[in-house]
Formats: sequence, C-alpha cells, structure tokens
Amino acid sequence: MHIDRFRCTYLAPALLAGFLISACSGPQTLAPADLPREPAGPTYSMLVASPDGLLRAAMPAGTVDRVGPAMEAVVARSLAPSGAMLAVAFTRNDSTYLAVVTPGQGAARTLPLAAKRREVTMAWRPDEGALVAGYYTPDGDAPGPGGMVVVETAGMTMRPSGCTASRIVYGWPTADRMLVGDGKSIYLVEASGCATTTTFSLLKKHQVTPSPTGRHVAYIFRELEYNREKRTYEPDSTLMIAELDGSNERPVAGERYHPRNLAWSPDGSKLAFDVTSQTDPSIRHLAVYDLAAGEATFIVRATDTVMPSETRPQWSPDGRYLAYDRTFVHGELYQKGVRSMDDNAVYQVAEQPRAAGKLDLWGWAGNRTVLRTVDGHYLLGIPGQPIPEPLAVDGALIMVW
Repeated sequence: MHIDRFRCTYLAPALLAGFLISACSGPQTLAPADLPREPAGPTYSMLVASPDGLLRAAMPAGTVDRVGPAMEAVVARSLAPSGAMLAVAFTRNDSTYLAVVTPGQGAARTLPLAAKRREVTMAWRPDEGALVAGYYTPDGDAPGPGGMVVVETAGMTMRPSGCTASRIVYGWPTADRMLVGDGKSIYLVEASGCATTTTFSLLKKHQVTPSPTGRHVAYIFRELEYNREKRTYEPDSTLMIAELDGSNERPVAGERYHPRNLAWSPDGSKLAFDVTSQTDPSIRHLAVYDLAAGEATFIVRATDTVMPSETRPQWSPDGRYLAYDRTFVHGELYQKGVRSMDDNAVYQVAEQPRAAGKLDLWGWAGNRTVLRTVDGHYLLGIPGQPIPEPLAVDGALIMVW
C-alpha cells in the first residue's frame, strides 16, 4: 500500500517563466506580461434566488427580470453539460421543489419533488433530455426516508426511477447507465428500471469520488497496519484508483504524502489532489494523476524566496483551468491561483490578508472564478487582476455567466 508513482517533469524552456511541474527544481518567477485581461467594468449575468422570486440580472446594466418562483432555501443545483439548462432544487413552505431554467432566456419550469424538506442530489442524462434526482432526510451519516425520480425536461414530467433502496445520485455517465448509492455502496444501474450491474463497497474508503465517465473511482483507503519495529498498529491512508467493479485497483500516493481533496477533471482523464511536501511538512503541493500514463506529477509553484502551500484543487467545467488555494506559512497573504491547462500559465485571481480567512471557489463564469467570502459575499475573480470584483447579490446566488 506504499507504492508512490510520482515523477518530476521539466517543461520546455519557453514555459519556465513562472511555472514548473517539478518537485526537484529551484524557484522560478511568473512574468505577468501575457496574462489575459478583462475590460474595465466586466459584464456578466446571474441568477439569484430570493423571497421575491428567481431573478435574472444583467450587469453592469442592472436590468432584472423575475423568471421563477420565490425560493426560501436552495438545496442543490446542477448545470447541464452544455451549460444550456440549470436544475435547481429548493424549499418553500416546508416542501421541496425542482426548477429547470435556461439561464439566458425564458422562465423557469417548476414541479413539486417532495412534501417535506429534503436533501437532494441530481445528475443530467448525457443528451440533457432528462435528469435524475435523489432526495432524502438525513439519518446520521446515512440517507433516511426519501426516493429517486427521473424528470423528462421537455414536458417536465416526473416518473419513479425504479431505485427503491438508493437515495443518492452520483452521476449519469451514459444514456443507459446511472450511478446511485445508499450510503454503504455505489451502484452502476440500468437507467431503465434501476437493475444493478456493478457494486462498489464504501467500507474503509473515504473521500470516495467517482469519475465523470462512471468507469473509475478514486478514494482514500484507511486501515490499521502492524508496525513490527514499533510493535503497534498504525493508520495507513493511501490514495487509490480502481475500476468501479473494484478491479484494477492501483495505489497513487501513500500515507507519507497524506493525500486529500480529490478532484476529477471533467473528462475523467486526470485526478487532481494535494499532498504533504516531503521536505517541509507544513507545506502542501498540488499533484495531478494522469489515468492513461499511470503517473502522478507534482505541480510546484515557487516565488523568489518563499514556497507557498497549495491546496484544494478545483477544475473549471471545460477542464481548461485548475483553481486552488495558495497560502504562505510564514506570510500574511492568502491567494486564489488559477493554472491554465492549455499553456501552463499561472496567475492570481484574488489576494487578501490571511486573517480575513479563505475564499471558497463557489463556481465558474467561463475562465473567471466566482468566489465566496466567509461573510457570504460573492466576488468575481478575473485572470490577471488580483483584486476581485464584488458581485451585487441580494439573495442566494444560483449561477453566473
């Protein structure tokens, strides 16, 4: 369980002005000359849920249209793969509803989902003609009473999925197969009738993350191993990747790396995560595992004199960008960084004092990041501009584009 398949890859000289994929190279600096720029006063549109209704606003013009019903609380949201439609689960009057809206035009179409307030997970069929929604009342760490339905979006008709035991939706990777779960296992089931074809047990597995293709699953496997020298049991946490049926299981990063924050690329070809530095345990580095190559590559971003800790990788919906946290162990700044996967350019989209806390990546608007502060305010992070633009949001933000 301790096979660590990391390598150090050096980029061509033209790419070394600011970025290196290496755990073995010295510090480099980023030249900001060619970073993408946005015009002053960025334009964007957004959907906002409020007690007055679902509102669509165009900024900076400030035009606002009511396109859906009032929403007390947003439970879940799921954007169709093409970005053409958005499903929103919300509560109102102690009931749970589902709304489907085309972001740039038209009104939302709504139907009741459950007579009580429920937790909801959703996934779109690849052709976007339907989505599956699982809903339940939490019962400790397991899903309690609930159900699972399929909604045909053309007529907003709802039918039972056929899944009687599962309440959690993980994905709809192919037209005829869905990924669902009951809190104990993940099941690959037939989309029509929910007959199980593959079962993946969650026993001793943590941070379980199925790939978007539904073929693979990444997880942290934890168990106690006996140390003969110390004559005691010690915990072992190894990052593993396997086929969904449990076959072809392979270790990616062992216990000494303390891997966490697993994130598949949208096409399922790569897995990003962060690991503990082997030279300074107070620092963490990003790493990306390439499924086809079977290797994990460190991503190390250095300054002239200080090595930052980089964590919590998150992919953009098109897989072209990777956002992450950057903190300096002995410094006063917290930053959000973004790496372009096309040309390896690295730039900041936000910077603030560490005392102000971290900024969560709420979502994306193209190659721009939508951030949320600890106080619940929203910011638009623009490539090459380290001071993000505040978003005028009076309610719960649903989408920015």
